[in-house]
Amino acid sequence: MAADKIAEAVSLSPAADFYIRSGTIDLDGHRRTRAFICFTENLESEQIYTLRVSSVITDLQMNNLERDYRYIFVTDGLCSLSPYVTRMGDADLIDTDPWHLNDVEILPLAVNEYGNAIKLYDNIVIDFSSAINPLSLEISVDLLTGDAGSPSVVNIEWPEVIQGERFTRLRFGLYGVSPGKTYGIRIRGDSSGLRDKSGNLMKEDFVQIIKFYQSE
Repeated sequence: MAADKIAEAVSLSPAADFYIRSGTIDLDGHRRTRAFICFTENLESEQIYTLRVSSVITDLQMNNLERDYRYIFVTDGLCSLSPYVTRMGDADLIDTDPWHLNDVEILPLAVNEYGNAIKLYDNIVIDFSSAINPLSLEISVDLLTGDAGSPSVVNIEWPEVIQGERFTRLRFGLYGVSPGKTYGIRIRGDSSGLRDKSGNLMKEDFVQIIKFYQSE
């Protein structure tokens, strides 16, 4: 085949950057052309792609490919799945009583010796479906009701979990929270957000809504 025509003939939808590497091989006593599509960026996980090969390709005698070809494939292999939150909760209770991800979780704030609420809620954990790239983590907490100011995410760490596997569990705390207020804990997803160690992105933001009350 005419190598200069191969790159022109191959296209992918949705688009992704790639180049074509080709060479000749011996097969059944005949010289044939073998081409490789080499991607320079990761394909999106769990995405349907259409690969087209146009008949503009010619052999060395300038005969065109007999017809256009179209191949449809899905990036859903074991190393191509989007990461997601499997559960979230207090580290001491998550095995028996994880938080309900789509509900408002009502949580107690401990009090100090003077009877005032302690503004730190620590030891929160989030478990992910796969090992995460920690550099892609963007976590925040927003005040949704009231005017008590915005709290901070503190004490972020990635402890080891079952069988010493790291980066599947995130541990952190919230400082500056107040009873009677509602907050949203957000982990950024989408194109500029959380990715796993294989480069797969979390499809959308994860948000857990919580509300505090002052314990006795």
